[in-house]
Amino acid sequence: DPEMMAQQSTLAVTANGCAVKELNELEWIDGEIWANIWRTDLIARIDPATGKVKSFVDVSALGPLTPSEDEVPNGIAYDANAKRIFVTGKMWPQLYEVKVSDGPPNGSAQDQAAALMRCQP
Repeated sequence: DPEMMAQQSTLAVTANGCAVKELNELEWIDGEIWANIWRTDLIARIDPATGKVKSFVDVSALGPLTPSEDEVPNGIAYDANAKRIFVTGKMWPQLYEVKVSDGPPNGSAQDQAAALMRCQP
């Protein structure tokens, strides 16, 4: 509730039935919730009705070539008028405009996505 600044509801987010935690930097993009997953190179595209992750966006090619532990993806912005998506990160000197393909994550991001879909006790 923007007037009262009060929480209205919560949404449990899952991928392959497993809880997805450590989400931050949420952005509403064309009827989906996009969220960075902290300490990964992934952005989750979440169905707001079910909380299920529809797909992952791999941003491993962005940012510093040899990032420190703190230089992580951490910023999503959407220009609804021009339908443009931007990504940046903590201590990144650049802002990237991204276009999303239907392909799966690659390399380490693929491993990160697979780990998220294995439920941890």
